[in-house]
This record gives sequence, structure tokens and C-alpha cells, in this order.
Amino acid sequence: MANKNEERDWSEIIAEVRTKAKSEVEEAIDDIRPKVKELVEKVRAANFHAEAEEFLVKLRKMADEFSKSEDAPSKPKASKAKKNTGKRPALYRTPEGKEYSRALKDWSDKHKANYRIK
Repeated sequence: MANKNEERDWSEIIAEVRTKAKSEVEEAIDDIRPKVKELVEKVRAANFHAEAEEFLVKLRKMADEFSKSEDAPSKPKASKAKKNTGKRPALYRTPEGKEYSRALKDWSDKHKANYRIK
């Protein structure tokens, strides 16, 4: 067994891995930044400002696609909607009290107007 002096605490290992990941991210940003800046300046110099902005919007969208914050709370799930039973609400009621979701075939416009639920 290893002595406690030789054992590394998990928090130390995680901190080391995070530091390495952070430095790799910084290196990637340093590589990408000049290329993006050069491209945007070139497009704007050609008087294509809308295209430059469109490019930057696409970059933001791409970054958002890759972005997943594990520390932030997850998005609340939408409540489950009731299943559609296929029955539409009644629109018409006959004088006898029978309800229909649509007008009967033999009804005239006058019937429809009289039996329409308000």
C-alpha cells in the first residue's frame, strides 16, 4: 500500500486536469482568434458588412451548439400535455340538448346559426 504522503487527493487530480483543459482551451482560442479577425476585417473591407455580421452570428450559433453547462440547472421540462382523445369540443347544440362538434350534413346556414353554442 502506498503511504498517505504518496497518495494524491482526488481534488488535486481534478484541479490538475482542469488546469490542463483550461490551457488547451486558451491555446485553441489563441489559434482561432487571428483567423476569425482577419476574415471579418477582410469581408468588412470589401464593404460586405452584413456578410461579416452573418458570419459572426453563425460562429455564435456554433458555439451555442457545443455549449453545455453542467454546473447550471437543467432546463425545466415542459409539463406533459394531455393526450388528444380525438374528440373536439361541441360547437353546436340541438333543441333537445344533443351536442355536436360539427354541423350535421343536412343543416342549412340558418340551422347552424341557431344551434351554434355561444
